[in-house]
Amino acid sequence: MVVVGGFVVSQLAYAAIGIRFDATALHPRGPSEDLWQMLDTHLLTHDLVQSLWYLHSQPPLFNLYCGILLHLPLGVQQPVAAGCFWLLGLLLAGSTYLLLAELQVPPWAAATVSLVVVANPATILYENWLSWSYPAASLLTVGAYCCARFMKTRRTGWGVGCFTCFALVVLDDSTYQWVWLIAVMAALLFLMRPVWRQVFLVTAISLLLVGGWYAKNAVIFGTATTSSWFGMNLASTTIARAPKAQLNKLVHEGHLSPIATEIPFAPVGVYDPLFVQTGTTGVRTLDSLLKSDGATNYNNLAYVAVSNLYLRADLAYIRMNPGAYARNVALGAEVWFVPADQFQLPSDNYAGDGARISGYETFYDAAILWQAHSGVYAGLLASTTGAAPSAGAYSYSTVVEYLLALLVAPFVIFRRRRSRSFAGTLVVLWLTVTYSFLATSLTSLGENMRFQFELGSLPLVLAVAVLASLLRSVQTTRKSNGQEKSSSERPKAPRHGSIREP
Repeated sequence: MVVVGGFVVSQLAYAAIGIRFDATALHPRGPSEDLWQMLDTHLLTHDLVQSLWYLHSQPPLFNLYCGILLHLPLGVQQPVAAGCFWLLGLLLAGSTYLLLAELQVPPWAAATVSLVVVANPATILYENWLSWSYPAASLLTVGAYCCARFMKTRRTGWGVGCFTCFALVVLDDSTYQWVWLIAVMAALLFLMRPVWRQVFLVTAISLLLVGGWYAKNAVIFGTATTSSWFGMNLASTTIARAPKAQLNKLVHEGHLSPIATEIPFAPVGVYDPLFVQTGTTGVRTLDSLLKSDGATNYNNLAYVAVSNLYLRADLAYIRMNPGAYARNVALGAEVWFVPADQFQLPSDNYAGDGARISGYETFYDAAILWQAHSGVYAGLLASTTGAAPSAGAYSYSTVVEYLLALLVAPFVIFRRRRSRSFAGTLVVLWLTVTYSFLATSLTSLGENMRFQFELGSLPLVLAVAVLASLLRSVQTTRKSNGQEKSSSERPKAPRHGSIREP
């Protein structure tokens, strides 16, 4: 009741200061309001099924959701979108509390942590911005709670709920690929060996759904991920950060393809026909160079081949310059610890919501996240100039949180291994947090604080559960030692036949 009440009060407070849901991407008035990850809104409105079938640049769920919104009457599109995200926020808050309760965190602490999540400026901004990030954060948290219940009760419904949420995350956010989903499944199969058939049963529909989309992409486009942009994204940690003179030299020596000297995500005309020749397919979402709002159509078929060329150049560069790549990976990991509300786009998006809560952001980031000063351009500077965030831009409470979540959690899991549901839930949380942190740091530079947000409350839940378990162990040890001491000081009963002093 406290968590739900706090969430409702927060929503009323945000509305009172003018926070509004930003659904600009549904009707962009030009390239500056366009989302790269969205298909042409004209096609989503008039040719939704075919456009989704030939979507290769992103997982399908976000574009499907936007397409459904665009089929609604114009006057209700934004309220419906805002209402859906409001429900996701309620799920995020409630499942955070329930997950902590399943992990034996005291109710007062679980409620406090949940309210901290609700009050986070990043939660406020992402909850009011039409994107795939907020659904991913909410679905991961709900899925983790269902996983905890499944391991505790072994009821099929909870298992289906868990893997349905996780499958939807894979189909919503390109960060989460089949590798992560299979790792979670393998962990549950190992931890729940006596009921392994039931585990297979609850994962069947989700694996078929996700596997079907991968199979479609493999057959039509020859890709092995839910996003054909992998090679262009990886370039942010490799050739995009290399000096121009070095790239020219490597190209001249034949070590790299000439495409390495071009900027990733350039318009199609930069690549076709110089590097690739795709021709026409008769499918508008694959053939169009531009969207109806004038922005580049990044779902053009040319980008599949272009991204593959970049991927080969990326891997070649990593082999020849592993040190430079390692520095860029470390830089991405550093950007991860900048507060998520300082992702470089808030000044351009959120319908001005960032400006409305700027004072609150400063207070929260200083008091709760232990940040000395804002790092709003940290990701942008890291990706363009290679500058690391300043010491004052880090969230030091997030650093402590990840030390507990990534490094201390395995120790607690080992100590509590006999408690299958508790330890098993921590394993799934640890796998998810570790996967996201490593996968994004290894493959992308600049948006790492946004990737941090997409984990929802899982890192904080894991850290708090670990800390609570350690404190319980200390208290139990002290209590046990106290009882032994008092027992040793208690006078012994007299032997039979002995005489007591009066």
